[in-house]
Amino acid sequence: LKHYENLKAYTDLLIREAKDSYIIKRNSYGDWLSVEDTPRDLISTGGFYRCTWLTARIAEVLGKRTDAAKYDEVCSKIADAFNRQFFHPEQNAYGNGSQFSNLWPLYLNIVPQDKRKAVVENLVRNIVEKHKGHLSTGFLGTRYLLDVLCNEGYADVAYTIVTQKDYPGWGF
Repeated sequence: LKHYENLKAYTDLLIREAKDSYIIKRNSYGDWLSVEDTPRDLISTGGFYRCTWLTARIAEVLGKRTDAAKYDEVCSKIADAFNRQFFHPEQNAYGNGSQFSNLWPLYLNIVPQDKRKAVVENLVRNIVEKHKGHLSTGFLGTRYLLDVLCNEGYADVAYTIVTQKDYPGWGF
């Protein structure tokens, strides 16, 4: 409760910054130290969604139903804008097809349900085929990569990633 008004003020700042596009273009570092770049506005807009979603959940817990409804509505608009801007239906992939491009909307649970399996398969193919079982994410994406793989039934691929002994691997 002590910090709720500050969280709400920050979320409202992002809403004003995104205006009617619901896309955030400000991002200084991207997925810092990644092997494969990810479009920065995809990262920022996903962060905007996550922040707004968390604000809605906290408002809910605090019994602030009007705020929760407001931020849930904004989340819906961000998710729609995210999918319009970054999803490529012909490839069933987001952004430039990088690991973070595909795992971030999966983690945020904003991938259209009928496309989810195909996006997961693209993520796994990127890891297994393009990167020979290695991660290509940086500081931001790595945090979510293993969770997404395990939650989608690919714990074996997550295990392959964490046991790599050469670059870019934790055993390097």
